[in-house]
Amino acid sequence: MDYATMEDKYLNDPRAQWANSATASSTFGDDGGAKPSEVNVASNVVGTVDGKTWTNNHQDVGFDWLQVGFAKPVSATEVRIVFSSGDGVEAVSKLELADEQGNWTTVWSGLSATKKDSRGSRTWFVQKFDKTAFKANAAKITLANNVQRVTK
Repeated sequence: MDYATMEDKYLNDPRAQWANSATASSTFGDDGGAKPSEVNVASNVVGTVDGKTWTNNHQDVGFDWLQVGFAKPVSATEVRIVFSSGDGVEAVSKLELADEQGNWTTVWSGLSATKKDSRGSRTWFVQKFDKTAFKANAAKITLANNVQRVTK
């Protein structure tokens, strides 16, 4: 019941925004010259939780990032990232926010303390921070690929 209550609060938060655009540093399968499968592309993370995912290509070396845009710029206090099945949540290593002029500010970096949540089908990475002095319209999530297999 705790998991259902927590997730319902996130899914129905009237002050939250879902991404309306997404790009990534890589997509699983993009190094073979062929177009990656649609089940792996960054645009799958746009909108509400629907079971679709983005999967990066460099799952055991280096860093990858996922950048998402939002329709309404706001002074932010929190970023929430949904990981299907929980794979990859420990790999989050940096969160940046962009202002309306495209300047990026790191709002958190370090080792993710979030562990895979076995109570439900998803794991939520939630990072709170002091309210930004600027209106943020995009977020960039950096993943340390060798920490854990990464699927968002």
